[in-house]
Amino acid sequence: MREPGWPDELDAVRVVYTRGYDAIPEDISEAVIGEVRYLLTVQAGPTSTTVGGESVAFASPAATMPPAWTRAVDRYRLHRGDMP
Repeated sequence: MREPGWPDELDAVRVVYTRGYDAIPEDISEAVIGEVRYLLTVQAGPTSTTVGGESVAFASPAATMPPAWTRAVDRYRLHRGDMP
């Protein structure tokens, strides 16, 4: 081993990282499927226009997540300092 530092041999260090759930929680799965279905039906259109020097921006229907999505995801959201 070199001093100080990592080993100089190939494959001498192995990193294993495990996170998340073994299975996707049902409410998350349903929220994702519902959002994808919704996004597939949204018609793309202009998000802003300018007339006579005045600009107007329109909210995109896909720009905000529906309440069902937010409720499902918030149950699993980690905040700074939270431990899983």
